[in-house]
Amino acid sequence: MSARSNNELSNVEVAKRIWMAAAEGDAKALEEVLSEKIVWRVHGHGILGGEHLGRDGVIGVLSDFADQVDDLRLSLNDVYSSALGAVISYDLWARRGASVIEQQVLVRLQIEDGLVLECDAVAVDQAEMELFMNWIH
Repeated sequence: MSARSNNELSNVEVAKRIWMAAAEGDAKALEEVLSEKIVWRVHGHGILGGEHLGRDGVIGVLSDFADQVDDLRLSLNDVYSSALGAVISYDLWARRGASVIEQQVLVRLQIEDGLVLECDAVAVDQAEMELFMNWIH
C-alpha cells in the first residue's frame, strides 16, 4: 500500500472543514475554504437546484435552505480524496411541517491550494429529493 500524498491529506482536511462549516451554518468558516469564484452545482430543482456562483451565492443559498426547513440534521458518512479533490457522503434529514425527507447526498469537490473551486452535489434518490424540494417555495 502506498503512502497518500500531502495533497490528498490536505484535501481530506479541506473537505472536513467545508462539511463542518456547512453543517453548523458557519458562514465565516465557509468563506475561508471557498474560492471567490466557486461554482456550486446542485442537481435537481427547488431552492437549492441549479448553479450558484461565488462565495456569497453559495453561502446565501445554503442559508436560504436552512431557513426554509423547520428541522435539519446532517450526518457525515465518509470523505474520499485524491490529489484533485474530495468526495463527501452524508445523510440529510429535514422536516418542514408534515413533510420529512431522509436522503443520502454525495458531494464532489474540486480543490486547489486549499480552496474549493467547484462543487457538484447530488441526492442518491433524486426523485424523492425533488418531491421534498418542490414542496419548498
